[in-house]
Amino acid sequence: MPCADAAAGCEAIAALFAAGVQAAAIELVDGGALRAARAAFPVPAALPDGAGFLVVVELDGAPAEVQRLVGEVREAVAPAAMDPYAATGAAELEALARWRDGVSWAVTGVLGAKLSEDVVVPVDRIAGLLAAAEAIGGRHGLPVCTWGHAGDGNLHVSFLLHPGSDDAHGRARLAGGELHAEAVALGGSISGEHGIGHVKRDELGLALGPAGLRVHRAIKDALDPKGLFNPGKKG
Repeated sequence: MPCADAAAGCEAIAALFAAGVQAAAIELVDGGALRAARAAFPVPAALPDGAGFLVVVELDGAPAEVQRLVGEVREAVAPAAMDPYAATGAAELEALARWRDGVSWAVTGVLGAKLSEDVVVPVDRIAGLLAAAEAIGGRHGLPVCTWGHAGDGNLHVSFLLHPGSDDAHGRARLAGGELHAEAVALGGSISGEHGIGHVKRDELGLALGPAGLRVHRAIKDALDPKGLFNPGKKG
């Protein structure tokens, strides 16, 4: 469903939860990501000119059940969303799924590169994270695009940069660190689904807290006393 902006989009998401709609998935695409991928959207008529945010709701069930759920979605989001479009038929559904999978590539193509983050916050604080991401990008002179899984608060925030620019990459790394801190402050974590890994290893303590970090290291030491498992991969 198209929405005018992030505020309206987050209002629509909140309305879906408040109404108890049984959705299989709820996805969001913010204004920057929507601008990047809009030209490839498979149903142009479903995106009016004023759309600056997109909420995608996936529904499962027998045809009659899905029709009932579509009605529930329309009723719940009516105050916040523009006219919701309901895809019908396997071809339309597959085209929308391909488009959603391609958002990351479209965003990368804006400047040629991006530093992608994978943070998670409580669903009722998504709006706060979106606003924080825009503010952080602005401070570091980096365009920001965000999309992801609104149903569980796991968002992919990308800071866009020109490939080969060490300065921009450095600013993006700083922006990512600020984003991680903001996610934690909002009650979330620095990774929602892709894990900490090598890039975020120095921020493991931010994710786990002092007590959690001590437990993590105690388990690692007990299972790997000689440090043979992925040496140097954890801070």
